[in-house]
Order: sequence, then C-alpha cells, then structure tokens
Amino acid sequence: MVENQGVPPGAAATDDYRPRVRSIVLPAGRVKVAEVGSGPPLLLINGIGASLETWRPLARRLCVNRRLILFDVPGTGGSGPLHAPLRMPGMARLAVDLLDQLGDARVDVLGYSWGGAVAQQLARDAPNRVRRLVLVATSPGRGGKTPVLPMLALMGVPLQLVSGTYFSHIAPVIFGGDLGRMGSAALRGAPSPWDHLPSRLGYAQQMYAISGWTSLPWLARITAPTLVVSGADDPLVPVENARLLASRIPGARLSLVADGGHLWLLEHAKTAAALIDEFLSGHERDHWVGLPMAH
Repeated sequence: MVENQGVPPGAAATDDYRPRVRSIVLPAGRVKVAEVGSGPPLLLINGIGASLETWRPLARRLCVNRRLILFDVPGTGGSGPLHAPLRMPGMARLAVDLLDQLGDARVDVLGYSWGGAVAQQLARDAPNRVRRLVLVATSPGRGGKTPVLPMLALMGVPLQLVSGTYFSHIAPVIFGGDLGRMGSAALRGAPSPWDHLPSRLGYAQQMYAISGWTSLPWLARITAPTLVVSGADDPLVPVENARLLASRIPGARLSLVADGGHLWLLEHAKTAAALIDEFLSGHERDHWVGLPMAH
C-alpha cells in the first residue's frame, strides 16, 4: 500500500457536455447508458439509488481525456428493474454484459460507494476486463467498519424513496464533509443524489445485492492497479474501510481527503478529476496524502 501526498493540478472541464444516451437490453434487464468523450474507456459505477446524472460535475472533466461509459443501475433513473434479483456477482456480470454490448474488451473502472462493491467484484470475476481500478468512498462489505447505528437507521427510512425533501434534510448528516457544513450549497448547483430517487423495487434489489456481501477473502487476488480514495469525514462509509481495502489489495494506492465527506468526489470535482486522471494515465506520483479541500 502506498499513501499519497500532495495535490494534483485541477482538471479542466468541457463546456460541450452532451452524452449520447440510449437504452440497451441485457439478459438481466433494460439499462439506460450514456457515453461521452473520446479516448481510453472508463466505466463509472454509481452509488446505491443514484442516477447517472449525478456524475455530471466529475464527468465534464474526465471526458476531456477519455470516453466515459455511464449507466443507471436497474431500478434507478431511466433503467427498468431487474428481471430477477441478483447478488453482487450477478451485478458484476451485468457490467460485463454491458461492456460486451458496447464492444469494449478492457476498460478502466471507477466504483463509487455501492458501485465500489460492484467494481471490486468485477475486478475479481473478470480481471481481463479491468485495466485500472478506482474505488471511492466504499468498503469491503461484511467485515468492514460500519457506520454508527443512528446512521443506518436514517438510511433505512422508507420515506427517502418517495420524498426528496426528506432526503435533502438528512443528507448533511449522512454524507458529512462540505454538505454537512454548508448544506445543499456545497454541491454548487450540480445535480444532487436525491434529484432522481430509485423505485422501491430498484432500491430493494440493490440492497439485496450487497446484503451479506464481502470482498475480504479475495481482495489479495485483485490484479488491477488500484487507487482507493476516502474522505476522513465520511459518516456513511468510515475511512477505516479505505485503509482496509488498500492494505489488502496488492500495490494499492491510498488517498485520504482531509475533511472530505461521502460526496467529496462531486463537491470537489476539479481536484477529484485530476487525481483520477493522473492515476489512470499512469503518471501518478509516489506521494500524495491528506488532500486539502481545494475548490
């Protein structure tokens, strides 16, 4: 494990962000897919219940140097529900089926929160499909550090599936970081995670996929060069999970963000994009850690 220090330069954003959107029918269900940019392909796998629209602040910067593949997990945004519930290996298989349909033999993969679990499973089950791996605000599942019980209770309230107003009120407590300190102003007008809430069935299917899941027994078998990123002020996925992942994945790099919350990737897209881009380009430095909250 290598802990990173310093701050990479900010990544420029494009003013012409117009993803090409379509629906693709996969064996598991119909999936809304968006592609934007050109260059090496990067698959983005979102957090639980979040639509591909939430990637916009980061995607506007990452697509300058690479082709992004974004999709709504079944039951979220423009994707229909799964034909049948899937566990995490099934979710990784869905990602492989998507890449097959798009004609991508090998891609870089960025998994965020719940999507980080899918990304880990994908890197384990289909190592030939994953060139480099970025895991952000995520955990190894069972055996990792769980949030405090009140946090779990807030996340489990069914109202969040039908009331964006309710979710916007509890979000600062759940996500911490700038959102916890500044409220919705921290997102600076970017799409919020509660703009496109999942269906009840979709949310339940995503919860089912990760329930009881763990990557701890096989993390040492992940062969893709890996960057693990975590905010030190993430109430939902405590920073101890990032340290655990980075210590188990051979040669993994760990970047800890001072005062960063669960949504740091979106709150500070400029710094986050530069960090990710530098790693994926293979130009990362040996010492970057404790990234400040650059704007």
